[in-house]
Amino acid sequence: MMGTLALSIRSVAFSTDAFLAEVARASGAPAGAEPATQARYLASYLQNLEAAARTLLVEEPYIDRHYLEEYTGYYATVLQAPSSRTVRLHFFRQDWGSRAKEELLKLVTSVGPSDAAKTLEGDYLGFVVIRPLPGAPIGRTVLQPYSNPEKHRCFEPASTQHDVHLLGMTLKVRGVPFQQQDQGVGACATTALWSALARVTRADGGRAVTPLAVTLAATRTLTLGRAFPASKGLERSQLLEAIRHVGYAPEVLDPHADAALFQLVLKCYVRSGIPLILNLSKKEWRENHAVTVVGYRDSDSGADAAEIGYSQPGVS
Repeated sequence: MMGTLALSIRSVAFSTDAFLAEVARASGAPAGAEPATQARYLASYLQNLEAAARTLLVEEPYIDRHYLEEYTGYYATVLQAPSSRTVRLHFFRQDWGSRAKEELLKLVTSVGPSDAAKTLEGDYLGFVVIRPLPGAPIGRTVLQPYSNPEKHRCFEPASTQHDVHLLGMTLKVRGVPFQQQDQGVGACATTALWSALARVTRADGGRAVTPLAVTLAATRTLTLGRAFPASKGLERSQLLEAIRHVGYAPEVLDPHADAALFQLVLKCYVRSGIPLILNLSKKEWRENHAVTVVGYRDSDSGADAAEIGYSQPGVS
């Protein structure tokens, strides 16, 4: 006899403590463990007045395709395998407190799923998938970018629409997916490339690649260390190989040759909806670090300078 998947949905008033408690519970973190920096950042992001989250809705268990591939490709083979299921947290601007499920069901019943989803368009902020990995709990995450018109921001890659199915509704959230690097299936470069490819593949009408698929593509012909668990990050040649394998032609830009031209090209790519991957280095670092550029902000004074906004795996 096949078993059934008992779905539970509940909600609480959003706060930093409530969010961190849900992350700790869903990830199986030991009592008293320090919350991940990434979880604290998300709590700060959602509590900012530009997001203004008021209600946190918990959906469990949740089957996430991206984590499930990571699980079958690596985690299922370890001595003490974690669960294959995750928990998905949803965020709303509406202040429903613990009554969110009841209020949402009442709305769906009264106007129907389609109209209910339209009613919630301005209230739904997105979701965070919590993996059962205490050391790296933040899984696939899509949140609305800030939209304060007084600041000259550009988040064109974040215009990617994601359909989220919840309580019979299809909610929509625009953003670029990101997750915390876990060193199991992929380090920073893998996660950065996964985030960028998720945007361009979806824009082309394809299915977003998974972190496992990125790692396998990058290490098909050249492996400088163990692929699973990831003993080190990916080299530039491996990144280029993975991009070609997915079906795209990579372009390498050198910021040192002409800094002004590099910044202009970067802004053109972002405005075209194409994320870029920056390879960052510092003398103090043992290895370089990769981040995905998802936007920029021009100087509020009207000067040519621009701040680059990026999705740093493990940070934002």
